[in-house]
Amino acid sequence: MTRAAATVRLALPWDRPPLSLNDRMPRPQRDALVAKVRRDAGWVAKAARLGHHDHVTVLLRYQPARRGRRDADNLVATLKPIADALVDAGLVDDDDPAHMTKHMPVIDAPTPGQRRGRLWIEITPTRKGQP
Repeated sequence: MTRAAATVRLALPWDRPPLSLNDRMPRPQRDALVAKVRRDAGWVAKAARLGHHDHVTVLLRYQPARRGRRDADNLVATLKPIADALVDAGLVDDDDPAHMTKHMPVIDAPTPGQRRGRLWIEITPTRKGQP
């Protein structure tokens, strides 16, 4: 019998997505923000001491503070530097499909009384081709 790999949930240090596909900002400003997201997410991953894996599945989740219409596609801009940060942290060798499956980000409904938004990633060690 094969034991299923445990999913690890890592809280990210932002209360809303720092990057969006709808962002319009000068290239140097965007590059600096991408570098900050990558650096911050990398420290979160390193602190978790998850070890090295041949393949992982990654899911970015966002729970905003208030209800409203949001497009999960826009979170892909935040997911990309997070995936790069996981490589930087030594979790996997690359963020290509052979080493990492990235699911479409999910936006969860806020809970009553919630004052701040939350972002987190769920990482599951998997085998290539495994869902």
